[in-house]
Amino acid sequence: MKSRVKNGIAKLWIAALATIVVLVACESSPVSPTPTLFVFPTWPLPEDPKVGAVVTPAFPVVAKPEKTPAIGVTFAAGQPNPIGTEAAWAVDCELDAEFMDDITVPDYTVIEPGAAFTKTWRIKNTSSCSWRGGFSLTFVAGDLMSEITQVLVQSTEEGEAVDISVSMVAPVDPGTYRSMWRMRAPNGELFGVSAFAIITVPGAGAAAGPVPSLPSDRPIISGVTSKSRQIFLAGQAMGNRANVFSRVGDSITHTGTFLDDIGLGRAVWHQYGGLEPAANYFSTEIARTGNSFHSYSLASYAGWTVNDLLNPGKADPLCSGSAPLDCEYFHVKPAVAIIMIGTNDATGYTPLDAYQADLNRVVEKSIEKGVIPVLTTIPWTSYNDVGLYNDIIITTARTHDTPLIDYWAAMEKAPHHGVSEDDVHPSIPPDGNCANFSAENLKYGYTIRNLVTMQMLDALWRQVLY
Repeated sequence: MKSRVKNGIAKLWIAALATIVVLVACESSPVSPTPTLFVFPTWPLPEDPKVGAVVTPAFPVVAKPEKTPAIGVTFAAGQPNPIGTEAAWAVDCELDAEFMDDITVPDYTVIEPGAAFTKTWRIKNTSSCSWRGGFSLTFVAGDLMSEITQVLVQSTEEGEAVDISVSMVAPVDPGTYRSMWRMRAPNGELFGVSAFAIITVPGAGAAAGPVPSLPSDRPIISGVTSKSRQIFLAGQAMGNRANVFSRVGDSITHTGTFLDDIGLGRAVWHQYGGLEPAANYFSTEIARTGNSFHSYSLASYAGWTVNDLLNPGKADPLCSGSAPLDCEYFHVKPAVAIIMIGTNDATGYTPLDAYQADLNRVVEKSIEKGVIPVLTTIPWTSYNDVGLYNDIIITTARTHDTPLIDYWAAMEKAPHHGVSEDDVHPSIPPDGNCANFSAENLKYGYTIRNLVTMQMLDALWRQVLY
């Protein structure tokens, strides 16, 4: 674990959303058959188990012990600190910690089912004070694999490193397990980069268990209202192009697996053939380097946070000092922007108020430029709980009365939440065509994203862009 994504956001179940509002206009909209809306396939098991058979989930989670966990007091070099003595540390200290190395059990070590092991991390004190009087390493997310949730840390001076160990037991079911831990100050504040224990339990593999049902009142596509029409008309007066859209985001957007197959004519529509006219509409004009599905965006890049969209220092040289979002809108003049940004904010601990302020500014800038901002919720990841960030995305869309794609909700029906083995990026179907909308390919995250994005574009084309 040479570098580590920061994570750990407490889960917040998002309130049910309003259903999509159909825009009623005096003018006529394009006419074509009404497309089939997103239909969740029935995810079949790899094998047909007999009735009554026990099916082990492919992505099992280890349950926490029923008994109250004890606090471990185990140090690599010695003497435990007194517990709860806040006076031993400076309350105005700038808290931080740096992961240095896995001393034992490197990531993805194979551990036999039920075997005991000890995980030891080396953590450096990069705070502006010493760690004394009740600092601990605390379990925050993932698979516990231990009877303790906290281990006290021996006194560690500023700039020094300390080895911290936790006794664990491998689960009995085969699979990959991740246990996430963070430093905690005596006042309860979590800080610093996360430390992980990631192991693989060998076995023949397990069949995918049943997927959870989504709330029936949580729509995937929503928020297409008269406000979208107002933004569009304002944009037309500014010279924006009705059949052009921009892609805005991070690595989940800055990739050929998102929409490119549609722009290259590789779509296989199956029951979603009603979406093809909208795809043709957005394919007829060059956005910048290709049609909208296949154009290189100046407002998406791997690793970006929402603030990067507003930061001129992150922009392409073509942008001449303007921010990436402004640059994309200036060169492309789109009517619509498909925006998904927040995964790196969530895993990087961007403060919620800062994330909300920046996302709000992205939406405001889009509206000012006559571009309809289509916000998209971010997918599940094992490295954190994205609920609070998705709540902000949904709230921002509702506040501005702008369209929303609830990608998180669409993905939750898919195996492993529609996410690949890296537990961050959406999965890709075996045939590599993320625009083949067969029931089989709709088990994979990028195919799902392409479909729900097309459904939003179709709704906008029919109801707004005329």
